[in-house]
Amino acid sequence: RKKRAPKRNFQPDTRYGSLVLSKFINNICTLTINRPDQYNALNEDVLKELDAAQFIQYAAAATLLIAAVIAIREDNLKRRLAYSTISHLGFMMLALGAGGFAAAIFHLVAHGFSKALLFLGAGSVMHSLNDETDIRKMGGLKSIMPLTHATFLIGALALAGFPLTSGFF
Repeated sequence: RKKRAPKRNFQPDTRYGSLVLSKFINNICTLTINRPDQYNALNEDVLKELDAAQFIQYAAAATLLIAAVIAIREDNLKRRLAYSTISHLGFMMLALGAGGFAAAIFHLVAHGFSKALLFLGAGSVMHSLNDETDIRKMGGLKSIMPLTHATFLIGALALAGFPLTSGFF
């Protein structure tokens, strides 16, 4: 048996982000391999009702909602930020499915800068708390780290779509 390096869980598992799409593809593959006659029934019922754009929109909407709920329930700071990134990728795919290519690219760039600001702030907070990532143990850092607080607040407001920030446009 091979020895393996220990698994590090600082990023979320990828299976949560594309759960709906992977289940759909798995079901189609299972039907075509095991029971090819039933694939036609699935194809007629589901796939003919949805065109590609609608399918992308539904998968993206499910992805952004699932990732957002997981992000809210997460207590690890870095994992919460990573799940919110998956949720925002769902927003970008939703825009692509609706035909808003320029909006999706703008959101990608604006999200990248805002999320970089948030991860830098998270790194600063973790460094000052001796690599603590549990947000339940954090609090009252505004008075201790005012610059980090300001930059983190700017990044959070931009991601939330606050007026006059990049997320608003």
